[in-house]
Amino acid sequence: TIAVASTDASGNTTTVSRSVSVDSVPPTADITYPSDGAAVGGSLLIAGTANDANFKEYALRFGPGENPTAWGVITATSTTPVDASTLGTWNTSNLFGTYTIRLNVTDTFGNGAEKTRVVNVGNACTLSGTITKGQWKMLSLPGKPLDPVPSSFLGTSRYETQRWDPAMEVSDPHLYNYKRSFLIDDAGIGFWVKPYEQDITYNVPSWIPDTTAEFEIHLYEGWNQIGVPFNREMAWDLVSVRSSATGEEKGMAEAVTAGWIDGSFYGYASGGYVQKGTGNSMSPYEGYFVRAYTGVDLLVDPGAGLPGGIAALIVRPRYDWKIQVSAETRTANDTDNFAGIMKGADDEFDAFDSGEPPVVSPYVSVYFNNENWQRNAGRFTSDIRSGTAPAMEGGQTLEKEWKFTVQTDTGDNTVRLRLYNAATSPPSSAETLPANYGITVRDTVTGEEFDPRTKPEYTFTYRDGEGGKREFILKAVRLAAAREEDRTLSLPAGWNLIAVPLEPENTDVRAQLGDDLNDIVVFQYYEREMYNPESPEHVDVQAGIGYWIYLEAPATVDFRGAPTNTSTPVGVPLAKGWNLIGNPYETQIVFGDNILVTKDGETLALGAAVRRGWLAVPMYTYENGTGDYAKIDAGGVLAPWRGYIIKALERCEITIAP
Repeated sequence: TIAVASTDASGNTTTVSRSVSVDSVPPTADITYPSDGAAVGGSLLIAGTANDANFKEYALRFGPGENPTAWGVITATSTTPVDASTLGTWNTSNLFGTYTIRLNVTDTFGNGAEKTRVVNVGNACTLSGTITKGQWKMLSLPGKPLDPVPSSFLGTSRYETQRWDPAMEVSDPHLYNYKRSFLIDDAGIGFWVKPYEQDITYNVPSWIPDTTAEFEIHLYEGWNQIGVPFNREMAWDLVSVRSSATGEEKGMAEAVTAGWIDGSFYGYASGGYVQKGTGNSMSPYEGYFVRAYTGVDLLVDPGAGLPGGIAALIVRPRYDWKIQVSAETRTANDTDNFAGIMKGADDEFDAFDSGEPPVVSPYVSVYFNNENWQRNAGRFTSDIRSGTAPAMEGGQTLEKEWKFTVQTDTGDNTVRLRLYNAATSPPSSAETLPANYGITVRDTVTGEEFDPRTKPEYTFTYRDGEGGKREFILKAVRLAAAREEDRTLSLPAGWNLIAVPLEPENTDVRAQLGDDLNDIVVFQYYEREMYNPESPEHVDVQAGIGYWIYLEAPATVDFRGAPTNTSTPVGVPLAKGWNLIGNPYETQIVFGDNILVTKDGETLALGAAVRRGWLAVPMYTYENGTGDYAKIDAGGVLAPWRGYIIKALERCEITIAP
């Protein structure tokens, strides 16, 4: 009790008292089970005491290692005291390694107490699946089998297995690097299985890899078969790459730019390869081919499926044109092969080119022959060239050639070749290739030459002595520069969310607005990062992207570029989380099922993508006059020159069409 007495000069006294509570004793925090250093696994009951005379709450968490820097939740917050009983249940079934359990208890006076336990988590699991009879399956197990011999879990029916060995010395490294006898002695190993008599259902007792540290997958120079070491999706962009020679470590995008590793990786489905890369993920139980141009180690974080990644300001690759070349026989196909011209690309190897993965019989293979690319020489499934050439300095027309080969061992002499405009997403008719280019394909055996605009399919038959191998030449001649026009936009003072329905040759916002504004306050948001004109990445103006612009006073600005063709859909990659997009056309369009969403090769209409959990609706736009956000529900209208905010729940690509 605190009492204060006050007396005046006449002897009058007043006393006031207040009763307060004092507590400087910390609460009780104790973990009685498991003991320090215990070996644990599965579903773990954690027992102890979290109590105090003035108890407020307790929290129970776990973190990797003995000194964690990040914590997961076992019991988020409980306001119920515990005395020598269960504090929480921890599901460790997907974990392996040394972990710390931490108990924090607080009372209503702000006193706190903490108790930790270091435990060793070890879990085995059973990895299960089915392999369809008569088809090759590129398999990888997200765990380390207790028995590494494939026959121990593939059964006794007739089947074939093989694994690509990049260290094998053979005369033809493209075709004959397969080993028939091998071990699956770790997680993240890819290999082929083909059942002949019946479907194979496997159940593989396995150890879970250490989830407290990065998992290392060594890549030899050349092609490597790998898989996901952890039983979860693995975002390709979040994998780091370390040089085996120097120990230098780079992010995936930097490693691709440095020429350490190919920018694409390849899965296999329905008798053909599926090309993947930026924005895609590797899935557990699926095997993949990856090409390294020098010895490196992939460093896979146990949480590599989390949001984030490497930002790129050229959100939409700017192609003059891009053609998809596919080949089919009666029993095999090869669909993901690309040639094109793109702003910022190089005529020799760069991050936009992708190697052709090794074949598996029976096969048909389309590949571009680039044996003159020094360290990066070989067969390529994507060959993207620059839009400039030294010859153009003298006023000559840009002219480029690609040699590609169609090869098969299926015994089918007839092959159907298809060519599509792949600069749209999804690929559309070759008729939409730009009019300012002349593009032809020539069969070097028959001499027949055709324009893919008027003849997108070409069927040919191998002649005796060809050995199932035919060469073609794709030729592109730029007849004129793309037509650029000026467009003006009047904006009020304050913040505006805009889009630009043009494809500028010079995308730098400073070049576009430098003649209109002394202070260019424009922001571009991508991959959870905000960029301004002076960022190292700058701000690049592209159709289909949204931008924030701030003006001190009303102004009219102008942009210069090629008007977006309303017959050509515009694809915009979306990072997981919030994204700024825009109407890429000069006319209003509907926000409905005319808009497609593509994820990991699967394409759905907008409504189906929302139901699948790829996108969230409504999306939003900003109203300058009120400073509020307006909702745009499915079925609403996207106005020209207007930017919008959309939330992607998964990495995907949205294709906007009129």
